[in-house]
Amino acid sequence: MANSAKEGANSGIQNAMARGVWNDDLLREFGEKLSRDDFAGAQKIVMGSVHDGALHGYLADLLIIEIETRLENSHAAQAKKCLELLLICAPDRKDEAHMWFADYHMGQMQKSLSRGRIASFGHDLECILEYAPHRKEEAHSLIAQYYMDKLKSCIYENRGQVAESKALGDLMRYGPSRREEAYNLFAERALDEMRHALSNYDKDYAKITMEEFLKYAPHRQKEAQAMWEQHLETARKRKLYDILGIERAATEEEIKQAYRLLAKRLHPDVNLDNPAASEQMRHVNAAYGILGDPELRKRYDMRGDRKEFN
Repeated sequence: MANSAKEGANSGIQNAMARGVWNDDLLREFGEKLSRDDFAGAQKIVMGSVHDGALHGYLADLLIIEIETRLENSHAAQAKKCLELLLICAPDRKDEAHMWFADYHMGQMQKSLSRGRIASFGHDLECILEYAPHRKEEAHSLIAQYYMDKLKSCIYENRGQVAESKALGDLMRYGPSRREEAYNLFAERALDEMRHALSNYDKDYAKITMEEFLKYAPHRQKEAQAMWEQHLETARKRKLYDILGIERAATEEEIKQAYRLLAKRLHPDVNLDNPAASEQMRHVNAAYGILGDPELRKRYDMRGDRKEFN
């Protein structure tokens, strides 16, 4: 689109010069002043030909080319000077010029977001809304995606509630329609933590994480309840040999060794930050109480799992 617009404008100017529509010296002078950034001199030419509508049309073609070229080279301030001249000689082409500015600032905003330069994208957003207010949704969508990615990073990297709340707030500002998607992220994390807590026999924390899950996904209550019941059922059926991490054919010495290692790993002194360790140790003690006694072990092997020890 950019090349076709530029080619069309160039073609129009060349045809006009070939027909002698205006003095080619004036055209060259105007082009030279623009190349030297002599916008005051260029404006005099525009104002001096105020009654020549045809001439203004061709000057506008030149200015459109200059606007496009300068924006491509990131010379936005100079492009804006060209825009001011364009609005004098061809105000009806304002939307065409504004399109180039909107595209430029959209690109700049994308660069800022991709590089994490949050302080920079605000100016570009303001410019987009000034030149192309109908592209607000498009611009906000780009920003919302940035904050969605940031929210995911905060959650997966466990950066803390403050960082998560800020990222969520920014996301809701630019992409309120993505609320459910964001809430699903929190719900999935809570579900994983609940699963982990249940597998570690930490029912208190499991209850907390279930409440957190239902806060963000109340419509998934049956799913959470099913997981809770499944883990409890698995825990009730867990074999004593599995608790000690040994094979059913383990020797007495291997049973003792497994118990000692678990007792050492689950000792309160080395599990100050793991309150579930004491619950795990209770199961280990119960398992060893059966398997460590030859007679009880024999009865257990014959009868199967003893639920009263779970």
